[in-house]
Amino acid sequence: MGAEAKVLPSGVGEPAILDGAIVIGAGAAGLAAAHALARAGVTVQILEREGRLAEPWHRRHDNLHLNTHRDLSALPGVSYPAGTPAFPHRSAVIRHLNDFAQTHRLPISFGIGVDKIDFRDDHWLLRTNVGLMAARYVVIATGRDRQPFIPAWKGMEDFSGSIIHSADFGKASDYAGKKVLVVGAGNSGFDALNHLSRVETNQMWLSARNGPSLLPKRIRKIAVH
Repeated sequence: MGAEAKVLPSGVGEPAILDGAIVIGAGAAGLAAAHALARAGVTVQILEREGRLAEPWHRRHDNLHLNTHRDLSALPGVSYPAGTPAFPHRSAVIRHLNDFAQTHRLPISFGIGVDKIDFRDDHWLLRTNVGLMAARYVVIATGRDRQPFIPAWKGMEDFSGSIIHSADFGKASDYAGKKVLVVGAGNSGFDALNHLSRVETNQMWLSARNGPSLLPKRIRKIAVH
C-alpha cells in the first residue's frame, strides 16, 4: 500500500505530506473508497475514530438486520458466505466489513479522530486527536447519520419517562409492560415496531408525519428492498 501518513504533535511545524489520500472513516463507504484508490495506484491511509471496525453495528440491538439485500450491499470482491440470509444479521455485516478490510489488506489507523481540515497550497492539513497529518487528497467518509438526533420537543424536560433514540433501542424485552410511543415511520421506526410487537407492552402508538410507504421484502422470489 506504500507509505503511511506521519503524525506530528501540534505546535512542532507541519508533518511530511503523504503523496496520496487519507480516508476519514472506516465504514462501508470509507473501506470501498480506499480499496478503489489503492487499485488505481493511489497510496491510501484510513483513519478511524473508533477502536475497531463496524463499531456502530456492534452497538445496535441484537435483532438488527440489514434492510437491503445482501447482493446489493456486498463490498467489491468479497461476497457474503453461502447460507447468509437475504437480509443479513448485524453479526454478518460486522464479519463482512472485517473480511473486506483483511482480504484487501487495507491500512487502517484506529483511535484517530479528525477535528479540523485546512487546505495549504497543494495539500490538506488534518488536525487530529493525536497530532497533525498531511496528504494531497482527503476523502470524508464519516457517514451522514453518524450522530443520533433527537429533536428538542416542547415539554420534553418535564417528561418523566425515557426518551430513547432507535440507535439505543436495546432489547425488546426491556419495554414489556410499558407504554411506548414510536416517533417516525421510516426503516428504523418500523424495525422498532416489529420487535416491540413480539413483547407484551402496556400500550403502543406510532406517530408519523406522513403515511408510510409499505413494500414487501419480496415479490415472488425477487427482493425489492
